[in-house]
Amino acid sequence: MPRTKRNRLATYLAAATAVVVAGVLFAVAAPIASATPRTVTITPGQDAFSPQNLGTITVGDTITFKNNDTHNVVSANIPAGAAAFSSPIMSGAAASFSITVTVPGNYRYLCTLHSSATAANAATQSAGAMVGQFTVVAASTPTPTVAPTVAPTVAPTVAPTVAPTTMPPMTMPPTVVPTVVPTVVPTVVPTVVPTGAPGATPRTITIPNGQESFAPQDLGTINVGDTITWKNSSTHNVVSANIPAGATAFTSPIMSGTGATFSLKVTVPGNYRYVCTLHASASQANATPQSSGAMVGQFTVAAAGTPVPNPTAVPTAVPTAVPTVAPTGTPTANPTAAPTTPAPANGSFRVKVKGDHGAIEVEAEAKDRHDHGSMTFAVSAVAHFSTGDVTVQLPGHGDMRARGDIRVPAGQTSGQVKVDVIIVCDGVRQSVITKTISIKGSSRNFANHED
Repeated sequence: MPRTKRNRLATYLAAATAVVVAGVLFAVAAPIASATPRTVTITPGQDAFSPQNLGTITVGDTITFKNNDTHNVVSANIPAGAAAFSSPIMSGAAASFSITVTVPGNYRYLCTLHSSATAANAATQSAGAMVGQFTVVAASTPTPTVAPTVAPTVAPTVAPTVAPTTMPPMTMPPTVVPTVVPTVVPTVVPTVVPTGAPGATPRTITIPNGQESFAPQDLGTINVGDTITWKNSSTHNVVSANIPAGATAFTSPIMSGTGATFSLKVTVPGNYRYVCTLHASASQANATPQSSGAMVGQFTVAAAGTPVPNPTAVPTAVPTAVPTVAPTGTPTANPTAAPTTPAPANGSFRVKVKGDHGAIEVEAEAKDRHDHGSMTFAVSAVAHFSTGDVTVQLPGHGDMRARGDIRVPAGQTSGQVKVDVIIVCDGVRQSVITKTISIKGSSRNFANHED
């Protein structure tokens, strides 16, 4: 080919390449959507999240729960791969709690002081329950605009005319095809002995009467499909603090009395950490090792087919699946600000419970309450009627003092009623005091009261 035509063809090809590269660079430079802050408020004087359904948000968004009174925020059901979340017990209008969502799907949550996981996971959440939900979708990517590719005009190449060369005929020897005998390899079918999955085994964790602990604290290794039952005493709950990817967060109602139980069937392998939120925190549950003095516990679920010790046998080794680092998606339960004066110790509170015209009057105060400066003081009470539990937040009456009434349901007749009074100072639970009052004849006739 003449040199002039070759140079012209190279120039056309370079121009076409530049156009294509510019189009690719233009497409790559398309912007990505940014994260958006979201807010859920707790309405003053009401046990409710507003809005209850935050609607659809985007991966990367941050939700801030702005508090009122005394509440917490705990996950009840989350998508596979998402991290469970549990706020500390927040007190006062200045307290808040934030999470950043990274996994698409529907999230359900609740305040464990005023509602239950069952209410949070209902198909249609009740407007009167302190529960909420939101749905996370993947961030959208804008469609890039690609510049059209301009095809260069290339001058045709004219092939030169070549005179044919005449070759003399060639004489080839005959081709001999050898006879090949195939080698036959016998097929061996292995004998497979099926391995059956272990049967489900019931497991039990007890809460010793008069103690704030789970026994055993570490249940050890169990099988997928096993069911764990927590047998209660006093007033407690069971809330997940850290669970494997794909597992469902769990939250029991606040249980009262030795007859109350809570059961859970495990279906996802991995290490699980849990806590009684009335007596401990998520950070204590996720500590390594867990403190024997904290009301927290753990267990490890093995995949189906993995040998697991019988629950009646004494374990010979500590499970190896205990995490070494607390998950970044689980908030700690430390208050946002340390109190300037020491909080009252357990037993430093005075609680009065009495009957008054169809209601139970509850009053709580700290002994030497004038010595604690501006410390916040929040009190809630749970009355265990025969018709069901009733929870109220006691309004404050001066520093370190609160008083309020619990209306007696019309269906409650004679019998004893237990009242659990939960006291929180600067967002940290200090005491749970149980009182008993007797109702005789009708809901408006109180036989006695206990101070």
